[in-house]
Amino acid sequence: MKLLIHILKLYVPMLPFIVGFYGVRLVWWDYMNDLRAPLGLMVFFVIPIPFGILSLIVGIILTIVMIVSLKYTNNSLPSIFLLTGIILTMFLPLPKTPPLPETLHFLEYRADYEIVIDLARTGQLDDSSTNYCKHPPLAYQHVSGGGCISIDHYNDGLKVQFIPIEKFYYSIIYIENDKDITSCGHRFYIAEKLNDHWYLCFENY
Repeated sequence: MKLLIHILKLYVPMLPFIVGFYGVRLVWWDYMNDLRAPLGLMVFFVIPIPFGILSLIVGIILTIVMIVSLKYTNNSLPSIFLLTGIILTMFLPLPKTPPLPETLHFLEYRADYEIVIDLARTGQLDDSSTNYCKHPPLAYQHVSGGGCISIDHYNDGLKVQFIPIEKFYYSIIYIENDKDITSCGHRFYIAEKLNDHWYLCFENY
């Protein structure tokens, strides 16, 4: 019994720090998921610098904990237990990455997107506007911010770009002939294939 109490006194105080380290991983995971690409040059300020500061804080706290533990227990095993637990938490799974708002928008209004594609294919969109800003009928303007879509031809087929939420982030692009494509054309890169011919793309500024 005394041995069990002794073991508990050595190792139990380390458990909150192990759990806390996993909590820090969850906070960082949530922070990264909230970032909206493309970040451009800002990427240096929003990823490496915060990560470095966070790592420094965690490192200082763990160092202090191990020094205090070694001082009061005169035993290095609790520190080894702490480091082993932290390493093991690195292999614990994180929650599934939530879908982007643009993906959810596409899934919700998929039928309306398809209708606009049919209108673009048959030339029934507003002829008074340029190909870079065609206006679908009022009932379908929610598929692209400001009611503006871009129509082009890419890879010998129709290409239609929708900006469902924000102009400088992700676009939803329909590519009629999408055989063996590796990008969405021009400076746009594929973030996710939503369905046949449908892609979530981001622009590399």
